[in-house]
Parts: sequence; structure tokens; C-alpha cells
Amino acid sequence: MLNKKLLGIISLSCIVSLIHCSDPVNTGKSVAEFSYWTVGSSGISSRFGTNIYRTFDSLRESTGQLDEFLFAIAEEPVTADQIRERSGLSQAQVEYFITVFDSLRFIKKHDESRWATVLPVITDNRMKIIRKDLASMAESVAQYLKEEGSRIRTLYDKVKSPLDPSWENISHLIIDKFIVDGSFHSNLNRLKRESDSGKPGYREMNVIPAFLLQQGENFVNFGCNWYKFNEDDDQREVYVLHGAVLDRYQITMNKYRGNRDFAACLLNVSPKGEINNLTQLEKEMLRGLDWIPGDSLMVPIVKAGTIISLQPTVEDIGRAAAEVAYAKISDITDSYNRSSYSKFIQYKEDYIQVLIHSLFGLTIEQLVKNGTVAKIPILVPESFGVFIVNGKLY
Repeated sequence: MLNKKLLGIISLSCIVSLIHCSDPVNTGKSVAEFSYWTVGSSGISSRFGTNIYRTFDSLRESTGQLDEFLFAIAEEPVTADQIRERSGLSQAQVEYFITVFDSLRFIKKHDESRWATVLPVITDNRMKIIRKDLASMAESVAQYLKEEGSRIRTLYDKVKSPLDPSWENISHLIIDKFIVDGSFHSNLNRLKRESDSGKPGYREMNVIPAFLLQQGENFVNFGCNWYKFNEDDDQREVYVLHGAVLDRYQITMNKYRGNRDFAACLLNVSPKGEINNLTQLEKEMLRGLDWIPGDSLMVPIVKAGTIISLQPTVEDIGRAAAEVAYAKISDITDSYNRSSYSKFIQYKEDYIQVLIHSLFGLTIEQLVKNGTVAKIPILVPESFGVFIVNGKLY
């Protein structure tokens, strides 16, 4: 599962408003913001000795220059003078960032004069290369999932109750979360671990992978990353799609995390999505999220039992899709070996997980194009990618 800054334990299976950006070294334009991601969460603080999410946020807020520094140290080991030239920062600012990140073990001395980032800092230009490297692999996986998508859709239509949403309204929940970020992800990692077992560097698989991504036009993740909104409620669970195109960390509903009135409001919505039983205040709360333009909820509500009944088929499809991907695993290893990061980052698994999660995003792009999952609106409404589950899935 893929985690991002700000919200702690969140499922990356990356996603973020699409921001067009340019290479500031070549154009002089400002650097687009980098976002911080981890694959999982447990143990990440031990890598850096601090809550790295809060550290990055604090540095960005206090200095206003964090992204310029990150861009300058991406791709290759650099001297302090090179950082200053690339970033436009003063010598004092560069020395400050170096001191802070050295103490956090985020950068290290590559040789006597050059500093290197410990984690991959993926620029938009690097992501453009990754897109090209993984295009064939993603097309193969997407083609398989397109063929199997009709099977899972037929099964869903067979087992769903009259109150469950249509396939079009639930396709991202089934395909993105449960197949791509669930079964496919876990089985691909399993195949990789089995192959890597006993090889040099295998122990690094136990490290929680982390990386930074620049929010540029080549960002690839269309939403196969998730977080559970209401951790304590087992009557109605809420799952939120997030990532590079969908910045769900900025949606209005996040102000209601842990809010009891909001949780009660969700329980008062009927299984059909009707809002007749809601108070005027509750209706206004949901209208403020653009969830109820009329008299019914736009957010799909699905029974937990319906989803659970799909799990054996979901697992079969995800396992087979992982085998399709693994047949082309050299596309991932070759992309890593060709990258400059293969020569200086501490753990290759950090970069490998950049590639694996990029594969997820590229696959979802293809599935949107071939109609297997619903098209993602260019201006994403607050209700899109949010799903309510009646009951408890896990």
C-alpha cells in the first residue's frame, strides 16, 4: 500500500491534482511541488529518526524553498555549488538544507565534495522516461485485465443486490483497489521476492520503500491508491481514491475525519442513497461536499457482502495479471539499471517501487482508455472516487 504526506497510515496503492510544470533549469520557471510517498508505513520513522511527513511539510512552510532544493539534488550526486546554481538558493540556504537533511539521513556524502540523496527524487523528466520504459508492460497487463474485466463485471451484476450501484459507478473500487492495488500488487511482490530470495541485497526488501515525486504532467497514477476515511466505524466504511491525478488530500471531507456528526450523517443516509431522513444541517453538510446536488447521494453505497463474494475471483484475476507482468519483469529491472539512481541510492527497492507503482498508474490509464473502468473527469468532483461500504470488509 502506498502512503503519502500529511495523513499518516494510508493505503499507496500514489494521486494529486494534475499540474503542468517545466524543467526550471532549462526554462527558469518555478519548480512544481514534490510529494512524499511510502509503500506501507510501519517502521518508516526508524529510517530517518523522525516523522518525515511532518518534517517535509514544516520545511516547505518555513522556507518556501524546499522544492527548489529537492530538484537540485535529484538524478545525480552534486556539490554544494551545483545545488546553489541549479536551485537559485543562497549559500546559507543551501548549507541549511544540507545540514538538516544530513542529520535526517536523507542525504549522504557520495565522495569528498558531492552530496547524494538516499531516496529517489523523481522529477517530471525522469517520469517521462519511466513512462516509455514501462509502456509495453502496462499495455500487456491492461489487455489482460480488459479481457478479465468482463468476467468480474458479469459476476458483479450476478451477485449484487438491487441496492448496490451499477458497475460503472463501482468499477474503480473493484479494479483499482481490490485487483490492481490488492491482489495484483501483492502477487507481483510475491513473485519478485521468490525470485530475489538468496540474491545479494535481498534483505533490503524488508526496508519500507520511500520516494519523492514531482507533480508534473507525466505523473502516472490515476487513482489505484486508497485510504480508509473512518478507521473506527464498522457499520459504514468509507474508502477514498487518491493519487497523482486525484488529490484527495485536499477534498473538503477531510475536515470531517473523526467528526461524530459526520459519521452519524452517513449512517442516516438510506442504503439507496436517499437523504430524506437527514436533518437540514446534515443535508447542508453533504451539499457542501457536492455529494447531493438533488435528493440522493452521488457517492456509491455497496454492501460489504457483495464485495466479499467477489474476492476469490478478484484474487484469481490479480494473481494471473501479476504473472503477465512478471513475464516482462526485465522491463522494470532494465529501467532501474539504466537510471542514474542505480549508481548511488542506498536501497534499490526504493526505486523499484517507484517503477511498480508507476506500472499501476499506467495500467489504470490504459483501462480508462479501453473502457474497463469509468473515465476520470478532468475536473474531478468531490464525490468521484469516494465509496461507502455497508458493513465491514476486513
